[in-house]
Amino acid sequence: MNKQKIVLGGIIGCILILIVIVLFYPFVPSQPSTSPPNTSSSVGQESQNPITAQSAACKGHAGCFSGHVTRVIDGDTIVVNDVHVRFALAAAPELSENGGIEAKNFIESLCPVGSNALVDEDDGQMSGSYGRTVAEIYCNNHLVNSALLDKGLGTIDQRFCGVSEFAGENWAKKYGC
Repeated sequence: MNKQKIVLGGIIGCILILIVIVLFYPFVPSQPSTSPPNTSSSVGQESQNPITAQSAACKGHAGCFSGHVTRVIDGDTIVVNDVHVRFALAAAPELSENGGIEAKNFIESLCPVGSNALVDEDDGQMSGSYGRTVAEIYCNNHLVNSALLDKGLGTIDQRFCGVSEFAGENWAKKYGC
């Protein structure tokens, strides 16, 4: 009888673990996405970084999810599915600084509220930045991190080139990583 209780307890425990996984990890794909998020917009087509099936695939081992942009905070931070996301390796001026409003407006035009976005968390910066997830963001056929730099509205943040999983990518190397 005691062995039956132990076995039954183990089965119930496994079921509870599975329920927790399903409830708390709904956005972690079992395999990388091979299709880009929302490809229907022509906003910001001047960027040289269109999303391709290969570039939009999740990289590394950190979190990766797709969702809707719910807010643009400034030139290097957006909110996707209520998660604050800081652009990996790219830094824009603060809103109170020269160029800050222009950078925010550019990001809003490239990735407006309601757009689909793919967020690929940086394996090297999984502890985040001031409560934000640090990631590459793909939105409306563009790698937003790189588009900000391509437009001349931000700079590469070289402090993180030694730890970021994205430092070896062409866009990061082009700007000094």
